[in-house]
Amino acid sequence: MATLTIISAGLASPSSSVELGQLIAAPILSARDDMELKVIEIKDLGHDLIDFMTTGGICTPQLEQTIDTVTESDALIVVTPVFQASYSGIFKLFFDAIPMESLKNTPVILAANAGSQRHALVIEYAIRPLFSFFKARIVPTGILVTPADRTPEAWPLLLERIDRAANEMCSLIK
Repeated sequence: MATLTIISAGLASPSSSVELGQLIAAPILSARDDMELKVIEIKDLGHDLIDFMTTGGICTPQLEQTIDTVTESDALIVVTPVFQASYSGIFKLFFDAIPMESLKNTPVILAANAGSQRHALVIEYAIRPLFSFFKARIVPTGILVTPADRTPEAWPLLLERIDRAANEMCSLIK
């Protein structure tokens, strides 16, 4: 069975980043009945990530298991809140722990929760270059969600973008 993994850098519980990841995953899972879904909340690895960075790359068992889950996944949905016009610090810490070649050719949907449309380009100038570095297969349609997208008027357009990204992802999954 193929694995679709949501990686959420949300800091709250419940997390709007996990919620967005699940919203994006739903049409993929509907189209592909051979996929199982896993969810990783990076906030649960905060201490592990600091230890990794301050000990020269020594992984705790939990961090090692999480990295294995990510690198063995058939497809990823990555979701971060936007802080200071970029991805969150814990998002970057986590991906600093991922081995460079381990995401090569892995299909990835990029998504972010932002406070306003002022952050509309965060996927293009911050998140996409990170996954290009990893040589991942990034779907063309990124998903940025603001409070304005969660209104009854805008919701259908958000779902349309999600469906487009999901279709692009399905065409990349082996």
